[in-house]
Amino acid sequence: MDRTRLLEACEIEFHTRERNMKPIRRWLAGHAFASESLLDPFRLMEAVVALRALHALGRTSQMRVYGQQLLRLAEASGFPYRIVEIRLILAQNDYVHDNLDFALEKMYAALQIGFAQDYQQVFVQEGSIAAALLQAHLKPGKRKGRGGSKRPDKPLADYARKLLKAFPESTAAAVPVTVNLLAHLSRQEQRVCQHMLEGKSNGIIAQSLGISLETVKKHCQHIYRKLGVHGRQALIDKLA
Repeated sequence: MDRTRLLEACEIEFHTRERNMKPIRRWLAGHAFASESLLDPFRLMEAVVALRALHALGRTSQMRVYGQQLLRLAEASGFPYRIVEIRLILAQNDYVHDNLDFALEKMYAALQIGFAQDYQQVFVQEGSIAAALLQAHLKPGKRKGRGGSKRPDKPLADYARKLLKAFPESTAAAVPVTVNLLAHLSRQEQRVCQHMLEGKSNGIIAQSLGISLETVKKHCQHIYRKLGVHGRQALIDKLA
């Protein structure tokens, strides 16, 4: 991979963490998705950034298919760090779509590899949802995998606690194990959504945020699509 592409991928990864959607959409539109062939470390890194971009944009179906494809490529190419990273991204996607059991299965698989490799940063960089899933992993009665134990085994439990201590205090402090739906929205979409929940009309929202009425309508459509609802009342019912 040439230096320009590598720098672009690093820049887009930053935008995904900051929820800056416009450059993400522009980059993804011209991105050539990885094919079913072994990848070198830099191409795989770029592919993982593309997976993050799909997740950030709420393209759930495409993201899940691509994530499974990347997982196979990472396993065949022998890159355990990327395997953990991909599983954590997929786990977050399950989490924000209220699929906690599936999210915990992916976290469990990531923990097994992370424990063997003594990884830490790859978990910490995923932020509050990763912390929430680690906390959920430690709770008795949560399914860790198909046919898995109801209680986490001690080495993995100790490792999970060690990881939680590595998170910034504000991140790891008792994140509720509920679906943080708004985390899937951009910052502007979160603002629009909050105004909608307060019962404000599109016109009032446009005035409050200093944007056009058409832009508000576009944000509303993005919010409905990402949260899987079909109108304002359904949104209020889901988030109430």
